[in-house]
Amino acid sequence: MWILFLENQSTFKNEPLTLQELRDVKIDTEGPSGKLWRLEAERAVLESDDSAILYDIKFFSDKRGIELKAPYGRYELNKGLAEINGGVLIKLTDGSEARITSLRIEKGVIKSEEPVIIRKGNIILRGRGIISDSDSNIRILRDVRLEIK
Repeated sequence: MWILFLENQSTFKNEPLTLQELRDVKIDTEGPSGKLWRLEAERAVLESDDSAILYDIKFFSDKRGIELKAPYGRYELNKGLAEINGGVLIKLTDGSEARITSLRIEKGVIKSEEPVIIRKGNIILRGRGIISDSDSNIRILRDVRLEIK
């Protein structure tokens, strides 16, 4: 990001805008029923709109038994809204794993419209779109295909 300083309609200085960068970030998010998620990131760049770009992200909930990992994402500090991108790995309590390109976490609910693959042992479920429920089950929304290998 750059800031352009103007004086009398002419450019006199062009300097980079410094952003605040944090390392080893840990954030606990809470809802009406208590702690929802723990967010950890190797690095966060705070932006002027009360959001942060996060790198090497891990979201997890001991209560729900879900863990999410992704290379990067964005977290809106005041809204508690997270957008996670770059290929997300979801680990569930039953040992299954889901992979999806990107997702959102809003009010403790995981949502996406992207294609998803869920694997457990020799069973593979493919579909499009997911949503989580209050028991941390992941439901595929449409185009579901089952494969047994």
